[in-house]
Amino acid sequence: MDANAYTDFWSGHGALLLGHRPPQVIEAVGRQLERGTHFGFSHPLEIELAELVRSMMPGAEMIRYTNSGTEANMYAVGLARAHTGRERIRKPKGAGTAAMTR
Repeated sequence: MDANAYTDFWSGHGALLLGHRPPQVIEAVGRQLERGTHFGFSHPLEIELAELVRSMMPGAEMIRYTNSGTEANMYAVGLARAHTGRERIRKPKGAGTAAMTR
């Protein structure tokens, strides 16, 4: 290890913008561990975060939490199909994971 400071923009896929093990994140995670880690149902902290997001994005009338981008897309497709009454959707050629590996 040298004396330089590095920010990892790839290994964390953007989640590690503050670097590896930044003290302020470690402290915040420790405080949250005291409050709980997995609630299974809606929790007041979810509502607090949703209200913060809505204050920053006025067009976001409703917020749905998901575990992954895949799950978010599945919900979006289901919502679009329900709204339009159509059974099929169109995926542009090259869209999806194959486009990301090129």
